[in-house]
Amino acid sequence: MKKYILFGLLAFGCSHKESVENDDVVSETVESPMETDAKAVEKTGKLVYEENLDRNLKAVADKVRVYELDWKNDKDSEGAGNLEYRIEFIKSGKVVKDFSGKIDTDRGAEWSVNSKVIQTSETEYDSRFLEVSTGYAACGYVWNHFLFFVDANEIQQVLTNYSMMDSGFGTSYEFFPTMESGKATKFSMVKVNVDEAETSSEESTVLEIAYSDSTDYSLENGKWRGNRVTPKEKVYRKKVVSFDDYYKSE
Repeated sequence: MKKYILFGLLAFGCSHKESVENDDVVSETVESPMETDAKAVEKTGKLVYEENLDRNLKAVADKVRVYELDWKNDKDSEGAGNLEYRIEFIKSGKVVKDFSGKIDTDRGAEWSVNSKVIQTSETEYDSRFLEVSTGYAACGYVWNHFLFFVDANEIQQVLTNYSMMDSGFGTSYEFFPTMESGKATKFSMVKVNVDEAETSSEESTVLEIAYSDSTDYSLENGKWRGNRVTPKEKVYRKKVVSFDDYYKSE
């Protein structure tokens, strides 16, 4: 199965391998993000984003809305701050599920919805997965990503992560799904850091690709559960490849 790469900022513009050390592999349960009850939410907030959902999801929800509940400026960084938000899933004008939280982001950050997250073939995706993202639309800014699972019985926030890319360098995530009948039954997520290698020159840009934070997700009793299989922030594999070859293969 072809991997899916999550960049957040997809556009760039604005081999040696290190083997996995078996002794370092761990199994750690990853808790799912918390959801909130829409009826219990006291803050109305400001509507900052609204998007109609794919027709394959409309039996459960036909729209996503995002509200900004509170903003606190970062005293040490102009334009940055902490955002309290609420993401609502709407069906026929009524809230069927909502999720709230706080993130560090930049003033003027945009929101988006992406249904092409878990790839099932060269051209198809598992439409039950939906990613809501927010970030400032320029190179070098961090984007926050919220992955949701939507089916007839459940709307679940599976995980959160982030990405930051600048001209092809930075941090992103890759997903490796296991498929049955065109649907993901489990998947792995790996953090990927792209940096310039020491062997890079003015004539040829060479990249060092570092892989870390491997986590397996499986569907158990209708809920997605995460199991960390490598230590947090510990690189378990590296490779060196030319800039052109790396991005040609994606």
